[in-house]
Amino acid sequence: MVLSKEVAVVGAVIVGLSVAYALARIGASVTVIDRDANCGNSSSGSAGGVAVTEVMSASIPGLWKKVSGWLLDPLGPLGGTPGHAFRLLPWLAAFARAGRSEAMPRISGALASINERAYDDLAALLRHTRGSAPQ
Repeated sequence: MVLSKEVAVVGAVIVGLSVAYALARIGASVTVIDRDANCGNSSSGSAGGVAVTEVMSASIPGLWKKVSGWLLDPLGPLGGTPGHAFRLLPWLAAFARAGRSEAMPRISGALASINERAYDDLAALLRHTRGSAPQ
């Protein structure tokens, strides 16, 4: 792989910092650029949380009952035009199937597997970037 010796990464949120960290580890000289010099706003959306314990499906048993209300609310999570709602039907059916009780163990297991390395990866990132690793 050809790597420039000097790299700029725009954005000091977790993705930008992770990319900068990975590049530095393979020998690049990295400059991180963020609109806030102190990176004080870098976690405003996620509050700096790493949700490794979030292993529940977005669809849970009974949630499908709220869909009609969401479709009728123009500011709701599924608000839109009636034609748009019709095109959502295949996705809504799959969403409802994913929320069945018998699907929960499979989905939670898959999400837990994805999240399994997060603490170790985050701890290494923080140790090498002078952050404080989670205990």
